[in-house]
Amino acid sequence: MTDERIPADLHGLLGGYLLDALTDVERQQFERHLASCPDCRAEVGELRESLAEVSRLTATAPPPALREQVLARAREIRPLPPNEPVRVTARRSPWGWRVVAAAAALVAVIAGGWAINQQLDARQQAGVRAAQAQREADLLTAPDAVVRPVQLPDGGRGSVVVSRSRGQAMFLAGSMSAPPTGRAYQLWLMKDGTPVPDATFDADGRIWLRGDPNGAAAVAITMEPAGGSQTPTMPVLAAIPL
Repeated sequence: MTDERIPADLHGLLGGYLLDALTDVERQQFERHLASCPDCRAEVGELRESLAEVSRLTATAPPPALREQVLARAREIRPLPPNEPVRVTARRSPWGWRVVAAAAALVAVIAGGWAINQQLDARQQAGVRAAQAQREADLLTAPDAVVRPVQLPDGGRGSVVVSRSRGQAMFLAGSMSAPPTGRAYQLWLMKDGTPVPDATFDADGRIWLRGDPNGAAAVAITMEPAGGSQTPTMPVLAAIPL
């Protein structure tokens, strides 16, 4: 799909459509276009993932039914029978009890430390994911955000989301073939006819461009040695006008 098939005014409706902020007329106009454009439907689905991720990661309240489910499960657990009295026939030495107590304390400390570390790691990871999702949402909902789709020679597809006011651009890769061993895809900002090296990637996903898109006429994609190159060494796979 080329950019000419999507009127510029419909590009401007994308952010409002994702946020359910369009008028009835605008929404109907945009949905008529989506009905006839599978690439755009896929694009909307991918962009919605970023917004959904923000909601999912920042949600703190558990579902109302969770408490009742836990209580119901607890009521199903059969109580243990009362303990039978046990006659003590030998006296354990004080040193034996101390060894057992010390071992139990050590196990408790290790287990407690592991649990705390696990909780901290989970919180840190959730915080990183939430920050990334928020950054994506801020870009997608910028007033001047524009989505530029592209079809790649291997049948894969991608899109560049760019906001010049924010000085940010992100490439969304979908269904792209995995690069050969020792190779990676590389993005380039085309400024004054010169390719400026940018991020590399080897799988589908969301790739932030490191450079400022202002002043760039296009984003190009090549296949390069893993780690990237300072100048393109392979033919351009695609160029997306900005």
